[in-house]
Amino acid sequence: MIGDKIKQLRIEHNILQKSLANQLNLSQQTISLYEAGKREPDYETLINIADFFNVSTDYLLRKDHTDKTIFTINQESHEPITDLKKHINILLSQPKVVLDGKVLNDESRFLLNNSFSNSIELVRSFEKYREKASK
Repeated sequence: MIGDKIKQLRIEHNILQKSLANQLNLSQQTISLYEAGKREPDYETLINIADFFNVSTDYLLRKDHTDKTIFTINQESHEPITDLKKHINILLSQPKVVLDGKVLNDESRFLLNNSFSNSIELVRSFEKYREKASK
């Protein structure tokens, strides 16, 4: 039930109904009704809840779904990533990170994180060099 998932996430994040309601531009009563199973969020609100808690809408909708994974590679998406390092950290902090169909262990995550960090620093150095060369 969606309401159970919302309540569970709210408690896990130590957020009061009133605070969640304010963040989502809803009333506390609406959150209470969702959690009690007396009302369900509309599509837009469901997306806002998923975004707020950094979970997938699939996680909120499925009774048997325990994987909260939200990140997928979507080549159709044209949304810019404004802070690459932040997004990499969010990605690697997910409960499950899968590469080639296998869940990565902590050591592999560490290696990926270091590789991304080194690559970002290399690109920064290159950009500084390019800026100086163009002046």
